[in-house]
Amino acid sequence: MAITYYKLISNTLLSNNTSIEISGIPATFDDLVVFGSLRATANNTMLVQNIKLNNNLSNYNRSEIYAQDSAFGAESNVTTSLERTVGRIPGSIASANTFNSFEMFIPKYSGSQNKIIHIRLSTSNNSSAAWDEWFTILHWDDTSAISTIAFETSTGSIASGSTLSVYGVKYT
Repeated sequence: MAITYYKLISNTLLSNNTSIEISGIPATFDDLVVFGSLRATANNTMLVQNIKLNNNLSNYNRSEIYAQDSAFGAESNVTTSLERTVGRIPGSIASANTFNSFEMFIPKYSGSQNKIIHIRLSTSNNSSAAWDEWFTILHWDDTSAISTIAFETSTGSIASGSTLSVYGVKYT
């Protein structure tokens, strides 16, 4: 079986904004992969990054977050909740131009079943060797095809230069 990735849409913020969004995702592929790199403007080293699908803030049945950071070295945060948290974004206290890096995989995004979303995220403040690794599984109880994906911070804005790119995946 061959796997082919098709770049569908990319969005790079040209100015600070409260969120970054990709819309108009066609429902013609088997799976979706989203690659991103975000930075916040708030006066924090790291801020929580949240996801919104189809402009919907509800229907998140649960999320499972496994996080590890440089302060603890081992798995330091394991939670199960109804939140939309997917990881942290470097803020203005981090070294200039420090962005996080994440990959999100959404199997059967256009199907008529509830969605399970896998997210892997890494971030660093690049000034004190502090880093985070987040592995998140979101359970989204919605049977509609995903056509819009947005990320937002818990406070402040997402910085200019932050990028999202969406790829459709076909199996042949």
